[in-house]
Amino acid sequence: MANKEHLELLKGSWQNWNQWRNTNPEIVADLTGADLREFDLDSKEFRNVDLSNADLSNKDLSLKVFESSLLAGANLNDSNFNNTLFHLVDFSGADFRNSKLIRTTIAECVGIDANFSNSNLTNSYLHQCDLKGSGFIDAEIFGVQFIGCSLVSCNFSFSNLYQSKFEQNDCSDALFNKANLTSASLINVNVEGAYFRRARIFGLSAWEIKGTPGDQSNLIITEEGTPVITVDDLQVAQFIYLLLNNSNVKNVIDTITSKAVLILGRFTEERKTILDAIFKELRVEGYLPILFDFSGPQNRDVTETVSTLAHLAKFVIADITDAKSIPQELQAIVPNLPSVPVQPIILASQSEYGMFEHFKRYPWVLPTFKYKDVDDAVISISTILLPQINLKLNELK
Repeated sequence: MANKEHLELLKGSWQNWNQWRNTNPEIVADLTGADLREFDLDSKEFRNVDLSNADLSNKDLSLKVFESSLLAGANLNDSNFNNTLFHLVDFSGADFRNSKLIRTTIAECVGIDANFSNSNLTNSYLHQCDLKGSGFIDAEIFGVQFIGCSLVSCNFSFSNLYQSKFEQNDCSDALFNKANLTSASLINVNVEGAYFRRARIFGLSAWEIKGTPGDQSNLIITEEGTPVITVDDLQVAQFIYLLLNNSNVKNVIDTITSKAVLILGRFTEERKTILDAIFKELRVEGYLPILFDFSGPQNRDVTETVSTLAHLAKFVIADITDAKSIPQELQAIVPNLPSVPVQPIILASQSEYGMFEHFKRYPWVLPTFKYKDVDDAVISISTILLPQINLKLNELK
């Protein structure tokens, strides 16, 4: 219950109220549970004030500063907080429904289970706030920045998050069902268990996303008012969007799938001379050679990268001379890519390593070509290797 003396001071002039607050900053102004709807609050400061469960509905509280104050459980619906600052405020359970919080700054606040449904937070800034379980249903959140906030289990369903920015937030178990995330950005955000069902994500930028969403079904990747295209994965959606809306990306994809050639071999100084020469000759022949030059021991990440590149390639040329990591790389590629011919080559003075015999049973592995030296390998690219590789490609169609 509110302190009667404090209420009387609040009823008075703004000069007397502010003087009392400035003279006694250590005193918490106790206005708990007070009905302040008829109070004149113009120009009155609200630092270190307890407004828990107070009724401030339908009030113009724009341009105010709420600092180190309590608004837990307060009724704030239909009020105007435009250009207001909330700093170190606890508004847990507060009711902000239908309120205006345009260009409002909310920093280092606690607002667990607060209700912002149908409110307008356009161009507001929220920094390091704990908003777990808060509701933003059908809210206008255009251009809002959420930076370093806990948004666990928050409900953004049906809200307009156009051009909003989520950076370093925990959005686990949050709901974005049927929300408008057009041109929004998700950067280093945890979305474990979050729901995005039927959300519009046209132009969404998603980077360093952590966790697996609980529901990504029917994500709309097209602009409002255009034919609807849906996908079921945030990361795939971003790629498909680029593919549909950027002709350069389409050209890149076409180039990769029709011209990319993966070159494998051993990257010692002597062996790399051969690989570089093959690389240059393939480029002259109009192909897009890919030479994955890595150093250090073979590991799972390297093998997975090689496998990914092989999936993009039209064919693979593998120099098995002095084979070291090649067996592991071929094991990751050959059994899994029946449409990608593999052309083994080897220095004529050497023999195939023992386990290579295993790969010869795959029809898409061509007979091993033996070259005498660098010049012989380069000349053979256009005269022998490419013709037989193209024959194999036609055979595999």
